[in-house]
Formats: sequence, structure tokens, C-alpha cells
Amino acid sequence: MPAKFPFLTTQEKKFCVYYKLNLSSKEISLLEGVTEGTVRVYKTRIKNKMGIDNDLFTFLNSC
Repeated sequence: MPAKFPFLTTQEKKFCVYYKLNLSSKEISLLEGVTEGTVRVYKTRIKNKMGIDNDLFTFLNSC
């Protein structure tokens, strides 16, 4: 995935791994020590950067 999306930050790539594992916002927030809202913001930013309109989990698992 890093070669396909070099414009993602290291943190965004890390969150993509969490999303690919289908972790919930609550689970990710506990792992990262951030709020659930922050996790949702990351998801939205990643989807915008990658040009994804539908489910991020489905997209990441098709890569």
C-alpha cells in the first residue's frame, strides 16, 4: 500500500492498518490514546486523500 499512496502520512498509514483490521473507532482510540472523534477525522481525511466515496474497509481489502 505505501507505494500506491505515497502522499499519506505515516500516521495515516498506521490508521489504514487499523481500518483494514476492521477495528472500531473506540478500539483505535484506546490503542492510540486519542478520542473517537479524532479517529473519525483521520478516516475522513484518508478517504478524501484517496478519493474514496464508499467504505474504506472494503477499499483497503481490495488493494
